[in-house]
Amino acid sequence: MGKDVVAQSAIESWESHGLVCTICPSLSSLTGYVRVPAGFADAIDLDALGATYGPDEFGWVGIDTFGAEQYWAPDDLVPYIDSSMWTFVAGQAQIAQSSPDGGHRWTLGELRSATSALAEALSNALS
Repeated sequence: MGKDVVAQSAIESWESHGLVCTICPSLSSLTGYVRVPAGFADAIDLDALGATYGPDEFGWVGIDTFGAEQYWAPDDLVPYIDSSMWTFVAGQAQIAQSSPDGGHRWTLGELRSATSALAEALSNALS
């Protein structure tokens, strides 16, 4: 078994609906994760619950915030990502903002809420 990179790189962790939640930096965004108990992830339709990652070997499922028409304001990520990525993040934000609907700007508070909502949906699916 490899290293639990999600747990090791967490910038925040909390419990929601009986499940461990965490937020981790990636190269150019932040991702929210919820840990599903061993043996349960295969029984859940993760796509229907909005998960875009997982499960990995440690039971983490997650919400990716780096996609088409999604962006983070570079200033929001300064504490979390390498400075070599700041120009890339700013460019991605400009591209997303030029989409017809103006794109979707993620915030840390919104990612916390979305991660807790995923935990609630997973908890309900496990019940």
